[in-house]
Amino acid sequence: MCRIWLTANPKHKSGFELKQIAVKIHYINTEYKKQLWLMELIKWEETYRDFINQKSYNPETGRYWYTHKMVKRSFMVIKKALPNMFCKLPQKQLRLKV
Repeated sequence: MCRIWLTANPKHKSGFELKQIAVKIHYINTEYKKQLWLMELIKWEETYRDFINQKSYNPETGRYWYTHKMVKRSFMVIKKALPNMFCKLPQKQLRLKV
């Protein structure tokens, strides 16, 4: 869904970078690649936190909304999926000597 919400040609650099990060999910097959990918995602969040939390205000209705809602929505979907995203990665088995 993130690739759909971010469009084929994102208008802002943040959307383009998040799309590049999301595309890399399919290539993660080791713990090392997972850690590199997570560091890239965390760096993206730190860089664009203020941007994705910007709100717009309509004085006629008195309502607020996220200005960059598709970028924020895409990021939040990825962030909320993290606990279950890599459960199928091969786990290193500990060998105990008895």
